[in-house]
Amino acid sequence: MSNLNYVDMINLNDFFTLKNGIHEIIGSQDTKQTNDYIKVIDTFASLIYQSIHVIDYKTKRFEYVSDNPLFLCGYTSKDVLDLGFDFLLQRVIPEDLNLLVTINRIGFDFFEKIPKDKRELHFISFDFHMKDKNNNSILVNQKLTPLFLTSKGKLWKAISIISLSTKRSSGHIKICNTSDFVEYYYNLKNETWHKKEKRSLSDREKE
Repeated sequence: MSNLNYVDMINLNDFFTLKNGIHEIIGSQDTKQTNDYIKVIDTFASLIYQSIHVIDYKTKRFEYVSDNPLFLCGYTSKDVLDLGFDFLLQRVIPEDLNLLVTINRIGFDFFEKIPKDKRELHFISFDFHMKDKNNNSILVNQKLTPLFLTSKGKLWKAISIISLSTKRSSGHIKICNTSDFVEYYYNLKNETWHKKEKRSLSDREKE
């Protein structure tokens, strides 16, 4: 299948469905939690090599994109902000676009089953290929975690950190709870989640 056919099949609505779309009015109480947070993220982004961006599920756009070149693929951060999710349609290799749509679906199915007061404690991690303007491919890892929820527990804004992957192929989907020692790995072939206890630190390691 050609690259064009892959792109024709996938569009913005594949990333923003009824499950993750924000159709309610964002109230003043929700808005208060976002005061000046972009400045904090921008300062943090200047200290690390990873690329950071913020997704707004209400506007269905990137709200912030750091200047780190890893995620930009030869574009400027303003270019990516202007392109929005069309940037992903252009820069993710065709074989991995379907993977991202699958991850989006299964991730939000999992998210809905988490108690509302625990949702901000989880992040999802996965690997996929991006290509620069010269069509050179690079395997990256993305970690995505809630930044702000609405009063009803819907994911409003999420922060994403992209780094070079240590793997050799796409996939490797997992969801981690940062408050305990449990990880969930997704098997793409069986379409099932598998729970795995993380190794706890010894007393010496904690010390």
